[in-house]
Amino acid sequence: MRSTILKGPIGNIHIQEASPPVTAGESEPLPVVFVHGMVLSASLWEAQLARIGSTRRTIALDVRGHGDSVPPEDGNYAPAACAADVFAVLDELGLDLVAIVGHSFGADIALAVAVIAPHRIAQLVLADPPGDFTKLSVEVYEAWLVPFQRVLETEDWRPAVEAGFNDALT
Repeated sequence: MRSTILKGPIGNIHIQEASPPVTAGESEPLPVVFVHGMVLSASLWEAQLARIGSTRRTIALDVRGHGDSVPPEDGNYAPAACAADVFAVLDELGLDLVAIVGHSFGADIALAVAVIAPHRIAQLVLADPPGDFTKLSVEVYEAWLVPFQRVLETEDWRPAVEAGFNDALT
């Protein structure tokens, strides 16, 4: 597995990459790009990189502000903004057509990539995508989501995320 830093729209993007040896004249199978969710990193995909990387090129990137990728100065973590980072990786690596796998918030990013440039995505896998929070009732939105968003901007963000995951699991 190789670890590389690439230039993106807001600064450095860290990727991990694995691929089998390529024989001259042999066509390469479709590369796979992996995008993790919030408060994770590309290391989430190490097992997939090792396994799938034995048969095709695989790339996992650290989403902006995660792992070894720089955070946005403007705090913009919108899926379309993060999709720009994915496109920077694809362009830098010369990849015109890929399969993309997104987990959790990474599924939102992968979906944004597919919507913005469907001609570059041959396969789209959304693993455990988040729900549509715009469909929450006003009461639930105000009682649950707003306080959760506020705590994410404090030093107490990690316990709040862990509690949120524990609630989701139960």
